[in-house]
Amino acid sequence: MKSTWQIIHKEMGKTQPETSITKLETLTKTITNQKEIANTFNRYFTTIADNIRNNSNSKVKSNNRNPINYLVNQYTNPFPNIKWDYVSSHEIDNIIKSKNTTGYDEIPVNMLKKK
Repeated sequence: MKSTWQIIHKEMGKTQPETSITKLETLTKTITNQKEIANTFNRYFTTIADNIRNNSNSKVKSNNRNPINYLVNQYTNPFPNIKWDYVSSHEIDNIIKSKNTTGYDEIPVNMLKKK
């Protein structure tokens, strides 16, 4: 999947220079060894969910393991109504032709439409 995005970004001209982390400062020490930096990040990201759940000061309650229930409890106010307008396929085609914007997937519409 990563190589797919690299190709897409390259074709779009969105390449970024590669950067590497040469130093990581934690609360107790400074790490410069690349393997130790990777292991520190790995340890953090593999334990963060358990640490948050086990933290008594956390807003996430450990007895609420169902994500739907959690979301329902977090969003007690209803979302505003969205007004939908019907449009023709011709109107949609004009919108696609005139925009160079991306969706959630960051792929420009005109790139998807190319034949």
